[in-house]
Amino acid sequence: MMDPIVLCYGKGQLTGFLVDPKGVLDVVPADMVVNATLAAIAKHGVVNTDQEPEINVYQIASSAINPLVFEDLAELLYNHYKSTPCMDSKGVPIRVPLMKLFDSVDDYSDHLWRDAKERRGLMNAMDSSDS
Repeated sequence: MMDPIVLCYGKGQLTGFLVDPKGVLDVVPADMVVNATLAAIAKHGVVNTDQEPEINVYQIASSAINPLVFEDLAELLYNHYKSTPCMDSKGVPIRVPLMKLFDSVDDYSDHLWRDAKERRGLMNAMDSSDS
């Protein structure tokens, strides 16, 4: 679920995000999921069709042992795309700013409006009409 956010940021399409900057993101590496799945299969073995089926639920998480804080993720992504930028359709590197993290809906909304206006060149048009 994180892939579209990371890619949109790298392409310069996402400059901010509504999230608690100190909040912890539970990112579970694929190998942990595979290992836990294999362990569950080994524990329960082959299902006997003569018996009543059991419901086994497993929770896999990594944030208690290896937490990833949103503001740290923002800095990691910034450093990644700074050293390895995405390219636009003309082969020009896309430079991205450090992602702004907002814990207020109003602040995030203001950011989105400002960002949209800047992208459409409306800020310049509005500034020149004020003079």
